[in-house]
Amino acid sequence: MATPENRRSQAKGGDKLRPKSRRKGRGKKGKGKPAEKPKKKDKSSLDADLDSYMLKDKKFAATKLNSDLDDYMAAAAKAKEEKKEETKKE
Repeated sequence: MATPENRRSQAKGGDKLRPKSRRKGRGKKGKGKPAEKPKKKDKSSLDADLDSYMLKDKKFAATKLNSDLDDYMAAAAKAKEEKKEETKKE
């Protein structure tokens, strides 16, 4: 409905320069929660993830576990020999 006030602004061309909506942007509505940043993983968790992925193949898993066990036993034997040598020196 045209009121005398609207007629005056239309005659002056005031509506052409003003946007119909004065609201800018979306505001704070609808943004949701901020995304969580992924936590940095340490070396042990990365190794565990890699092992669990690699152990899916049974043949590879058997080979890897055997080599890990051989490495452990070799290191244990070496540590035992070093301990014997230390006791002999004393």
